[in-house]
Amino acid sequence: MPQFSLRALALFTALVCGSLTALRYPAPMLVESLQLLWPALLIVAACLAIGCRGSLRSLFIGFLIASLGAYYWDDSHRTSVRTIPTFSAALADNFQRHLLNGYLPEYDGLTTFSLDPHKADRVHYVKKDKDGNVLDRGTMPLRRVQNFGINKAVLPVQPDRVSYIATMKILSILWIGGIGAAIAYYADQASKRRRDDQPPRKKKDPPEAAGLA
Repeated sequence: MPQFSLRALALFTALVCGSLTALRYPAPMLVESLQLLWPALLIVAACLAIGCRGSLRSLFIGFLIASLGAYYWDDSHRTSVRTIPTFSAALADNFQRHLLNGYLPEYDGLTTFSLDPHKADRVHYVKKDKDGNVLDRGTMPLRRVQNFGINKAVLPVQPDRVSYIATMKILSILWIGGIGAAIAYYADQASKRRRDDQPPRKKKDPPEAAGLA
């Protein structure tokens, strides 16, 4: 079993918290930053894969292969294996149920409301069935929602959906790359420990010492 240090655990926790915060509060500036970070990480990983040896090289090669594979997998315009669907849009919709929920009135229980991030007089609504599947979504005037007895003060601001989906896409690719890097690193470590545990081979005596010459 691989052993994880406190430093690795702290780094993993920070990455999870940072990713969830980015998904909860997406913004166009954040998307631009991630779009710059993603190719920069690829360039750095490629350089380190050339310069490093041992488990570190496996780590960076694993990141390159997994992240580039995930990028191609999530490309809707790919030229091959078109029958395999992309994953980031569906993943974004599933996460939206937990991260981007709006105000849920007690009288309904199936429709959520949230304020438009750009227009204060517009409200987004999402209607779901009892299983959590989205049946309808759209916008309506704020005054119509207030006629339902809902106060504007209880309505959260809906994050920019375009930025949210773009953030989910880049973060998904980076996380898949990180998982691939971890698998490659710990597999190399396990292989090295297995080689170290093997007893050394006995050296054969030269023909002179064996009396054969």
